[in-house]
Amino acid sequence: MPTLRIILLAYIWRMRMLEVLKVCRYAFKTYKSHFACFACRKVFKKTPIEDYLKQRGDDFAYWQLVKSIRWKNKKRKEVEERFNTTLEKIKTEYFEEISICPDCGGRMANMGLDFRAPKKTDIQAWQAVKGLFVTGRSFLTCGCDGPGFIPANRSEYKACLKEMLSQYKETLQSWKKYNKEYKVENRIEAVEYWNNRIEMIENELAKII
Repeated sequence: MPTLRIILLAYIWRMRMLEVLKVCRYAFKTYKSHFACFACRKVFKKTPIEDYLKQRGDDFAYWQLVKSIRWKNKKRKEVEERFNTTLEKIKTEYFEEISICPDCGGRMANMGLDFRAPKKTDIQAWQAVKGLFVTGRSFLTCGCDGPGFIPANRSEYKACLKEMLSQYKETLQSWKKYNKEYKVENRIEAVEYWNNRIEMIENELAKII
């Protein structure tokens, strides 16, 4: 099972991507997120963070913090001090509360709005989905193209991981090459993130070779 830290990091990254990608049909209506329990091989639709926070009266702070992502660090810090919280903290609290599997009580993974679960009896497909999630595969799009490719067997899964590995390595090199265009702390964080993703894929590939 993926650790809670890996699940949380993957969730926060997906939420960041969702804030960028929420356009097209997802811009006009709020959809429930798909949370998957890999142990039970089941998917449950959960209240999206916007509705969850609105019910608690915390949605204004959330949206102010979302807007502050595009601002400079100093201004963003002012918003965080104003509401005495951070965007990551809000998302983590949301995730910890709603990500408990109703059946087994284990931790579920947020698979995004576009995820389409394999059949419960398709164990190989579920293993592939779990591996893709741990290694950073996102099921977030604008809503027009659907979930994209999900491997149905070990050979497709291996090919998919190799393609992801190649893409991640290219992204890592771009961060290293164009370091003058980014702040030092952002580049260091990005290099560490992509190195971790590459290591996860290499570990996953080692299991199926």
